[in-house]
Amino acid sequence: MKTSISSILLMAILTLSLGSCQKDKIDDKDKDKNENINYETLAEDAAISEKLSEDLFKVVDEESKNGKYSDEVGKTDLGVVQYKSVQDSCAIVTINTNGGNFPMTLTIDFGSGCTDYYGVERKGKVIAEFTDNYRNAGAKVNVSVEDYYVNDYKIEGTKTITNNGRNGNNNLTFSVEDNNVRFIKPGGGVITWESERTNEWTEGEGTTFWTHGWEDGVCDDIYLITGWGEGVTSDGQDYRLDVVDPLQKDVCCLWVNKGSIKYTVNNQELATLDYGDGTCDFNANLNYNGNSIVIIIK
Repeated sequence: MKTSISSILLMAILTLSLGSCQKDKIDDKDKDKNENINYETLAEDAAISEKLSEDLFKVVDEESKNGKYSDEVGKTDLGVVQYKSVQDSCAIVTINTNGGNFPMTLTIDFGSGCTDYYGVERKGKVIAEFTDNYRNAGAKVNVSVEDYYVNDYKIEGTKTITNNGRNGNNNLTFSVEDNNVRFIKPGGGVITWESERTNEWTEGEGTTFWTHGWEDGVCDDIYLITGWGEGVTSDGQDYRLDVVDPLQKDVCCLWVNKGSIKYTVNNQELATLDYGDGTCDFNANLNYNGNSIVIIIK
């Protein structure tokens, strides 16, 4: 029977923590720390941080590449222009072209509530300041939010996206940094989050929403993600996530569908999560202490 990631990770990590072999590898100080961990909260908060962080990148990335205004950036006669968001029928996007000079500011206003094609509701504003056209090497996007919520989780803090140019595979790569981020849970509690990632755009660069439509112009985009994230759970526990094998994210898939990550607490690796072979589904394999269990990613 399949179960949720939080409950399975709890069982897995408890198994590791109680195993005599694993105990011998950590000192008494770290052992005492691990005995006080609420593992269910750790698994839940780590998953929330990963998902919400990637969602904010997706919002800015899709608008930057596919918005109707993207081909008009740099013209001197635009002033302030409004369009509908490419991913939401109700979000309003405003671009202030600063008289045709960078920096230019893109504001995505979800108002009091805007639901996308996949049932994700966003509220408030995402504000992105561009130092250059998004597809140009060296371009930097400074992202901030204003009274911003995703499915009733409030998000605070900043994100910086930098176009690194092309790598050895001739693919564009983007550095993605989260700074001083806080996720406030609907029922109370605050998660803090910092991360440094590299997103490699491996497929779909030659198409956009306006040239090929949604399925062939947006949903053909695929990223490979590497890097790390760390933070403090809502009950005060430090944690870290590291990408072991690059994570594959198909833009129109709700879940990561390939790659693996490891969970570390108090410098002790507790478990790894394998997202599979590239199939877009909610299943993943949790590996711990020589065991593997199929779980469901919520």
